[in-house]
Amino acid sequence: FFIDSGYAISQVGTKCFSNFFGFPSIPSWTYQSGMTEREKIIALNRFFYNQYVQDKPEVMLIGVPGGFMPMNPMKYEDMGIFAYLISQAVTPDAAVFCSYAMDFTDEYVKWQKNVCKYKLNAPIRHVIISNTSMNISLETRKCEYVTKAFSSIDNLMVPLNKDIEFFYSLDKESLNQLGKSLLNLLISNL
Repeated sequence: FFIDSGYAISQVGTKCFSNFFGFPSIPSWTYQSGMTEREKIIALNRFFYNQYVQDKPEVMLIGVPGGFMPMNPMKYEDMGIFAYLISQAVTPDAAVFCSYAMDFTDEYVKWQKNVCKYKLNAPIRHVIISNTSMNISLETRKCEYVTKAFSSIDNLMVPLNKDIEFFYSLDKESLNQLGKSLLNLLISNL
């Protein structure tokens, strides 16, 4: 969206194969021991700054790998350590929360919003819903992932919270609306 709108962007991806798509990924040393968390935060800040200086973007997109909280008693998502490290290295002007397809309640949305705001210093106004849901099998106690049809996800996108907008990850028009909303938010932050 930002490229199509004429903005120069810089992007940092979450996976090592991001380089295949033309942009760098979070450095591998982030996942290794040998550095303290403080050293990683400072090094990440320098990495993002150097990327910014090199690309001279008007918009910089930074992907955050993994989850930021334990999903359930079986799936911990690295306890949100990588999200915390990145959130301490940079402060976003806008944040987009990516979620599994699930039944959203006002209470759950409020909880996610507060965690993002107070733990990660990333107030969210935008949520992208994937076409995948995650459930725990009571028999195997393992997470099971199920692909959902767009029609069932579209029903989840009813705004429950007036402060948060929901978008569908595989719908081009929905993502275009997300881009417009983010652009308006960024322009109003100037």
